[in-house]
Amino acid sequence: DIGIWEAKNSNRDVSLLDKDTRNMLLNDAVELNGFLSQRIAEMKSSSHLNEQLRLDADEGVKTTTLETVESFFQISQSLLDTLMAEDLQNLLMIKQNGASLDRLVHSLEQQRSSVDKFRQSINQLEAKCSQIKQISVELRKKIENLQKKYSGVEGKFRESSK
Repeated sequence: DIGIWEAKNSNRDVSLLDKDTRNMLLNDAVELNGFLSQRIAEMKSSSHLNEQLRLDADEGVKTTTLETVESFFQISQSLLDTLMAEDLQNLLMIKQNGASLDRLVHSLEQQRSSVDKFRQSINQLEAKCSQIKQISVELRKKIENLQKKYSGVEGKFRESSK
């Protein structure tokens, strides 16, 4: 696999932004994860066949401990989780698709425009509210004056009707 991968990618920039490179890396990570998972299961079993396979293996495999393989497995699982994370997928999709980015920018600009209009409306409503409070104060004064005049007129009317 590595030879084919190197041959395909020898003349181009290799990065996660390239869909083929990303897919090959993801496939390799899944394969590695599966291999390590299988190796952990084999190492945990204590069968005679497992011991014989271990004796026939090369020196690197013989000296590898279960803890080391489990550590590699956790690293490969972390790599898979990172590569498959929704946030990363969304960012890569936006980066690859300029139209998507343009739509996102346009949507944000519309939302900002709406917020500005709401702020403007709120300022207008606050100004009208202030005017209404001013008129309310003036009307209360007029009502108080009318009540005083009315009570004075009412008192004179009662005296004259007696």
